[in-house]
Amino acid sequence: MATNTIEKNVDTKTEFRIVLASPTPARLEFLQQLGIELEVLPGILEDVVGERSAEGLVQTRAVMQASTTRIVCNAKYGSSPSNRIKRFILGLDTVIVLDEQVLRRPKSLVEAKQILMSLSDRTHSVITGIAIIDPDNKVSCSVQTTEVTFRKIDEAEIDCYLGSNDAMYHVGGYSLHGIGSIFVKGLSGCYANALGIPLPFIAAILRGRGMPVLGMNHN
Repeated sequence: MATNTIEKNVDTKTEFRIVLASPTPARLEFLQQLGIELEVLPGILEDVVGERSAEGLVQTRAVMQASTTRIVCNAKYGSSPSNRIKRFILGLDTVIVLDEQVLRRPKSLVEAKQILMSLSDRTHSVITGIAIIDPDNKVSCSVQTTEVTFRKIDEAEIDCYLGSNDAMYHVGGYSLHGIGSIFVKGLSGCYANALGIPLPFIAAILRGRGMPVLGMNHN
């Protein structure tokens, strides 16, 4: 008896994915604009001892975050890259620097108030470290800085803002993505970096490593 054999077409088209090691809502929302499928696997961030510069600090922590996520990713999917699915692990770390002092996310409303009062009518630096590990385990790094200037704000206005509890979720006690943007008078540099997600630089690194961002490869 003759047997009819039906051959199934196997889709061998390569799929590209970003594995986000730093899953803050603003970062997730901005990355979705690249049109690349996202996965979230949080990495581990620990204090870095002996790092003197803010740039070195965020770069070290971004690499640490991406590296710990890579371990989780390898355990989940295997250490050998799939020919069909290419995963790029993205680690990010952001700090604010004022008068050479590194400011992080406030641990209390009292600390948030102190930070915001210190930023009033002054310019501070928002510094973000980027670390991307490609499917071949090559690490690409960058550090981006944006200067942000606050208008003069008074204590009563800060107290009203703190009532929203928004300050507790952001480095420096505010975000351009939230109501805290009301304090910002201007900025110099990458707007997206001031949000902790320097999208133009991330896209450039990804494209350079072979990912078709917005359907376009690096030439």
